[in-house]
Amino acid sequence: MTNTNKIETRNATNDELARMAGDPWPWNVRDEAKRELARRAELAGPAVGDGVTMCHFTDRHAGTVIKRTPKTVTVQRDKATRVDGNGMSDAQQYEYERDPEGATYVFSLRKNGTWRQRGHEEQGTRLVAGRREYYDFSF
Repeated sequence: MTNTNKIETRNATNDELARMAGDPWPWNVRDEAKRELARRAELAGPAVGDGVTMCHFTDRHAGTVIKRTPKTVTVQRDKATRVDGNGMSDAQQYEYERDPEGATYVFSLRKNGTWRQRGHEEQGTRLVAGRREYYDFSF
């Protein structure tokens, strides 16, 4: 008994392999979609003065964009003062203010359209719009 599927896939193109695997999108369509996503992220990324959140796995830190180029964003950490009385709780509320002495971090625009801290892998620290501070007490 011969495996005809193995013979068929030996000379198949990426698009043909994708269809055999049940993937309805040809490779070139997905690549084009990724390029479009990256282009939109570059155009609509954060601007100088915008409040942003640096996401470190479950913890979040508030910051402000202080410098922007087409492919990089420099963020300075804000002062976040907790104003609730909930102790070690998930229900946390903060007030934010700019910190001219705060640490700075550089984020770069990745091919998948996300902003990640320079020098970090794809699963590393990412940048999202809006200020938010959160400390996960469970770790």
